[in-house]
Amino acid sequence: MESIEQVKQSFDSFLTKYDEKNLFTDIQSIKELIQSIIHLNETYFYEPDFINHRLFVILRDWYLKLLQQWRQGALLDNDDSCFLFETIPNVFIKMSNHISEKNVSILKELIFYKPLINELNKCLEEIALNGKYLQDPQIKSLDNIFRAIQRLERSRLDNKIDPLLITLFDNIVKCICSSSFIEMFMHSTTQENDDAGQKFLLHTCTDYIYSHPTDQQHKQSLIDIRQSLLRPFSQWLAQQSTSFHLWNNRITAILRQLCFILTLSIQLNRYANLDKETLHYYCQLIDSFVNILSSIIQIENPVNNKLAQSLMGTLTPNLYTMILSNQLEKYIKGKHITSLILNLADTENDEIQLNAFRILSLIITEQDTKNDSNSMNIANLFIKFLTKVIDDSNQMLRFYNLLRCLKSMFTIFYKLILFEYFV
Repeated sequence: MESIEQVKQSFDSFLTKYDEKNLFTDIQSIKELIQSIIHLNETYFYEPDFINHRLFVILRDWYLKLLQQWRQGALLDNDDSCFLFETIPNVFIKMSNHISEKNVSILKELIFYKPLINELNKCLEEIALNGKYLQDPQIKSLDNIFRAIQRLERSRLDNKIDPLLITLFDNIVKCICSSSFIEMFMHSTTQENDDAGQKFLLHTCTDYIYSHPTDQQHKQSLIDIRQSLLRPFSQWLAQQSTSFHLWNNRITAILRQLCFILTLSIQLNRYANLDKETLHYYCQLIDSFVNILSSIIQIENPVNNKLAQSLMGTLTPNLYTMILSNQLEKYIKGKHITSLILNLADTENDEIQLNAFRILSLIITEQDTKNDSNSMNIANLFIKFLTKVIDDSNQMLRFYNLLRCLKSMFTIFYKLILFEYFV
């Protein structure tokens, strides 16, 4: 295996040829360079001196040139051009797999390049406006570059928010709110596989929002998504919830991301008063969640059922988020789902357990505790979970979350534990 110094020397020799003969106007030479980079040892990409090499700037500028040609309607029908257009972003993805405090600033300087971000914004604007590029298989290149950007932005190792990316976020929101998104979502639910356009719009764009650190400055964007997607998505889920056992991994993945971005607006603005129509469709969503979870609980060994496990892991935290709205909390309490949530809390999955406890802490009533079966089940589950996490240093966050649940249930539940369990 070559040492990093040997690789850098090889890069330097490429640069010498470039500067002397403008070799990189030869697309075949660029292709050979990329192929050599793709197969390099993974550890090299942790090294700031390696990724700061000027060759990577040359590759980025080549990609920008090809992106501009593609956006302006040029056909990249040459095999080498197509290879570069798809593979240069793969180099950036490879680099984004090795983000560290030492190299994050260099990577951002390379990829968060203003002319490149501006060109990507133009592509997003056209997709949002008329669905341009969604039928073009070469949109896979956008998919790759956005995944590299997403990983870099998500890292937050330098605690800096690049203002260039604010417009990028807003344009991705516009794509999600477009009529093309709804059409593609409805068509994709009956297909076995996504095409490149569906993958970009339904998965990459939603995943960007799903994994993006959101705060109050994004509140209106999330409300815009809710206004566009809540009605069609809740109606679709109501129609399809009885046949959830037929869903594939692709549907459950988009379900997870859509549920999250549709409930995130509640988390950021939990005291907002929902209008009548919005309240109705959230209630419809809750009904579907409860119906699916109730059916899952009846499955023998749901923990061993990957689909059941995935759906419980998606629906339980989003059900908790919706309870944060006073209006939706009242609706959920009226559905009397304590027994269902107790069954979820008994699932051997830490995240599902914790979110079930969070839900219980908000919906449990004194009447629930008067039911002997409920009271002992609740006490046993909380003691079981407390015992499991209290001495595990890796579980401290869950331990404190559980204590917060107990605190919010103090008058009803703390006395229940004392009298039922210790007296």
